[in-house]
Amino acid sequence: MAYTVRVQAILAPMSDGSDAPWVTPEEIREALRLATDVFRLAEVEFLFDPASDVVTMPSDLLSRDCILAPDADFSGPKDVPPACDIKPFPEYNSNDNERKRVAELYPGKLVVFFAFGRAPRWNEATQHWEDVPGGIAGSFSNHLFPFVRCGPSPPGLVLSHEIGHYLHLVHTFGPGVSHLDDIRGEKGVRSLIREFIQNSGLPRNRGLEAFDGDLSICVAYPTIHCITDTPPDPGPDVFKNEGLNPCAADQGTLRFDVQWPDGEVVSFAFQPDRENIMNY
Repeated sequence: MAYTVRVQAILAPMSDGSDAPWVTPEEIREALRLATDVFRLAEVEFLFDPASDVVTMPSDLLSRDCILAPDADFSGPKDVPPACDIKPFPEYNSNDNERKRVAELYPGKLVVFFAFGRAPRWNEATQHWEDVPGGIAGSFSNHLFPFVRCGPSPPGLVLSHEIGHYLHLVHTFGPGVSHLDDIRGEKGVRSLIREFIQNSGLPRNRGLEAFDGDLSICVAYPTIHCITDTPPDPGPDVFKNEGLNPCAADQGTLRFDVQWPDGEVVSFAFQPDRENIMNY
């Protein structure tokens, strides 16, 4: 392999030992073997010794995904979450600041935290706020943070996906949409295509580019090294709502027509790449 990446795993229960991740060093090693297979064409190999490349660090800051304010109120309405130091990306909250500090203690390594990631989340069934694991995100990473954060369980291929973000790869799919037509105030695929063509001035037969996530980023930032050969993809929900399994090879094509105000009808077909690790 042309490139080798040594990985440091950090298991982060709460300071009192609760919420302890149950992933084992051997399961982390297996996930990194999968990652090496995924990135083999790029000649990247991930190195991990289960005897020496994993440590446990009990810490509320490393374990949680937000630190609740002393007066956090869980009885408020849905639009008033409990006071928490959540900040919009790319700003760091106190949890990510601590992860950054710890990650920088391991220069030359990719640091992966395994934690429950407690944070407030609204429970639709009880109509009440709860402090729950994965309240904000199950696993996450990006091109700015010097670490990857996974959940408490064996990560499997999820770790490969998150490492992809760490390596500056983006999602291949475009804006999330659930139906072909508008529903409950949400624009559907057909409306989004018509809107995209009107705003971009592109030919109508290029309407699917509205759902090509990495292409849109490459167009917006033409100076970066980009990958633009992934097919347009609306995400899994629209497939499911059309009675298709988005992960089944024989159901991976969604065909539909779009009619324009002048009466012209253009046919389209979504055929996303189910083998791309940066898909969902």
